[in-house]
Amino acid sequence: MRRHPERSAGRVALGLLSVWVWGDTVAAQTPEEIAARIAVVRADKDSAETSRAMNDLVAWREKAAKQVATELLGDDSRQIQAYGFTILQRMKSGAADALPRLEAHMRNSDTWQRRTAAQTALAIRKHCRLALLVLAKDPDRKLRGKAAIELGEAEDAALVPALVALVRDRHPDVRQVAARSLRGYGPAAKTAIPELLRVLCDNPREHVQPLRDDGFRVLCEIGMTLAALAPDGYGAVVGNRLTGAATDLAVELLDVVGSMDPLQAKGALPHVVQMLQHAEQRVQIAAVAALSHGAFAAEDVLSVLFARAANESLRPRVAAALGRFGAGVLPRLREVLLRGQSPQRLCVVEGIGVAAYGDDAVAHREVIKLLVLALRDAEPAVRGAALTAIGKRGKLARAAAADVLQLLADPNPDTRRCAAQALGALGSSDPFVVRTLIRSIDDKQPSVRQAAAAALGTLGIGTATAAAVAPLTQLFSSPVVADRVAAFTALIRLEADPLLRAGYFARALAGSPELVAAAEFALPKHRGLLAGLSHGANARVIARALRVLLSVPGEGAPSGDALVGLLDHVDAEVRLLGSRFLAQRAVERPKHLPPVLVRNLRAGDSALRGATALLVARYGRAATDLVPEVGRLLTSEQLDERRSAARALEILGGHAAGALPQILATLPRQDGLAARALLTALDGMRKSDVDLRVAQPILDKLAVEGPRMVRRQARDLAAFLR
Repeated sequence: MRRHPERSAGRVALGLLSVWVWGDTVAAQTPEEIAARIAVVRADKDSAETSRAMNDLVAWREKAAKQVATELLGDDSRQIQAYGFTILQRMKSGAADALPRLEAHMRNSDTWQRRTAAQTALAIRKHCRLALLVLAKDPDRKLRGKAAIELGEAEDAALVPALVALVRDRHPDVRQVAARSLRGYGPAAKTAIPELLRVLCDNPREHVQPLRDDGFRVLCEIGMTLAALAPDGYGAVVGNRLTGAATDLAVELLDVVGSMDPLQAKGALPHVVQMLQHAEQRVQIAAVAALSHGAFAAEDVLSVLFARAANESLRPRVAAALGRFGAGVLPRLREVLLRGQSPQRLCVVEGIGVAAYGDDAVAHREVIKLLVLALRDAEPAVRGAALTAIGKRGKLARAAAADVLQLLADPNPDTRRCAAQALGALGSSDPFVVRTLIRSIDDKQPSVRQAAAAALGTLGIGTATAAAVAPLTQLFSSPVVADRVAAFTALIRLEADPLLRAGYFARALAGSPELVAAAEFALPKHRGLLAGLSHGANARVIARALRVLLSVPGEGAPSGDALVGLLDHVDAEVRLLGSRFLAQRAVERPKHLPPVLVRNLRAGDSALRGATALLVARYGRAATDLVPEVGRLLTSEQLDERRSAARALEILGGHAAGALPQILATLPRQDGLAARALLTALDGMRKSDVDLRVAQPILDKLAVEGPRMVRRQARDLAAFLR
C-alpha cells in the first residue's frame, strides 16, 4: 500500500502533540516549532486524524491552543478554519481572549464565516451581544429562533430592538419565539408595544394568528408598567386601536382586552362598549365575550349587556356571559326577572340555565328559586326556557317538580311540551306525576303527546308506569308517524313481558322507515327478543332483525335453545340468517342436537348448507353423527361451501374423524384455504385413536405439489407421522 508522506507526518506530529498534553513541553515550544506543527496539521486531510487532533489541541495549555486556533482561523481553507472554530468552541470560556478575532469574522461578508464565528462566540461567552445580533439576521430560521430564545434570556435592554425585528420575521415560528422572549424583559420591553401593534395593523391576516397566543400575551403581561405610554394605561392603548380597525384585527384585540386584569382593562371599557355598535356581527360577538371574561366588574357591564338582549343573534352570547359572573349577581338577576323587559328576562333564564356554580349549594338553591319564579312569567318563551333549564339540572331540581307539573295544563302547547320533557329529565316516579303524564298522551298537540311518551319511557318499568302501557299501545296505532315512534320507544322500556316487546319490535320493523330506524337502533340492546320474534312474526321482519343483529359486535342471545325454531322456519332466508346467527353469536350450546340440522345440510341452497356446517361445528362432540354429512360437502361445486365445510371440520378437530375418508379423497383438489383447514383438522385427530398413516402418501404429495401456502404444513405433519 502506498503511503502519503504528508499524511504520515501529520499523524506523527499529532501523536507527539497528544503526548505533550500532559507535560510541560507545550509551554516550552517556540513560536517557530508551533508554526511548523500547524503547517503539518493543515496538510493532513485524514478525517479520523483530524478528529483526534481536535481533542489533543483542545487539551493543550490555553495559551498554545488559542495560538494554534488563531493561526488556523487565518487559513484560506474553510475546512482548516473549521478546525480553529471547533478548538475555540471546545475551550469555551477559556478562549475568551479570542473574542476580538471572532468579532472580525462576525463582520465578514461570508455567511458561513459570520454564522460559525457567532456560534463560537456564544460557546465562549453566553449571551454575547454581537453574536446574537448576527444570528438574529441569519438566513437559517432555526438559528434565528435560537437567537430569539437567547435574546430573551440575556435580559439586555439594548437587545430589545433585535427582538422587535424578529417579531416581524417572515417565519411564524420565529415570530412566536420572539414575542415569547419579550416577556422576560418586563418594563424594559415597553418600547416594543408600539411596534407590536403596528405589526398587527400592517397585515392582520398574516400576523394576528401566529401572535395570538404569544404576542398578545406579551402585551397583557407587561401590565401597568405601560402607564408612561398613555394616561389611561395599557387598556386605553389597546382600546384606541379598536377605533377604525379592520374586522379581523378588532376581533383579536377584543380577545386581548378580555384577557386583561380589571385594572388594565379599565381604560378600554368605553372602546369595547362602542364595538357593540359595530357593523360586523363578529365584532359585536367578540365585544360581548370581552365584557364577560372577568376583566370588567359586573356592575359596570350588566346594564350594557342587557341593552343588547333584544338582538336575536347576540342574546345567546349575552346569556352565556351572564352565567360567567358567578353567584354574586343573582340578586341583580332576580330584579331583572321581576321588572325587566321580555328579552332581558329570557336572557336571565337562559344565562342561569347554563351557568355552573360548582359545589356552591346555596347558589344552586337560589337558581332553582329563580327558575321557579320564571315558570310564572307571562311570556311563553320565558316559561319554556325555564323548563328547559330545570330539565338540564336533572335530579338536582326535583324540588321544582310540583311547579313543573302545573304547566302540563298550560294553554301554550310549546310550554306543555317543555314541561313534559322537564318531568322526564327530573326522573320523578311520583304516582301523581305519572298519572298526569299519562293524561298528556291524549293531548291534541302531537309534540306534547310525543314528549309525554318519551318522559314516561325514561322513568322505566315500575308499578306507577305500568298504567301507561295501555295508552301508549293505543298511541302506537296513531296515524302520525312521530307518535308511533315515540310510543314504540317508550313501550320497549316499560313493557316487562319479552313476548309483548317482541310484538312491538315486529310492528316497528314492518312499519314506516322512521319506525324501522327506531327499531334497528333499539334492537341491539334487546337481543333476547329474537325468541319472541320467531313466534308469529312474518319472515321479512325476522330477516331484518337477524341482519341487524349480525352487524352488531358481541354475543347475540343468552341461549341457543330459544332460537332453534329459526332453523325450521318456512322462509329459506330466515333459515340461512338464523344458522349464521346461532353459529356466530349463541353464548350457550343447545342441549340437544336439532334434527332439522340434517335437513338443512341436505337443503338445495348451497349457502344454507355451508352455514349449517359451521353451526354443527359449535356442538363439538355432540355433533359426531353429523360429521359425515359435513364431510360430504367437501365435494360441492361451490367454493364457499367447500371452505365452510373445511372450516367446520377444523373447528371439530379430533371429533371430525368420521369425515376422514372424505378429507383424504378431496384434500388434493382443495384450494389453499380449504386445504389448510383440513390439514389442521388432521392435526387435531392425532390425539384420537384414528390411524393417520393412511394419509402419509397424500401428505407427501401435498408437500411437493400442493398449493404453496400448505406445503410446509403438509411436510411438518408428514414428518410427524413417520
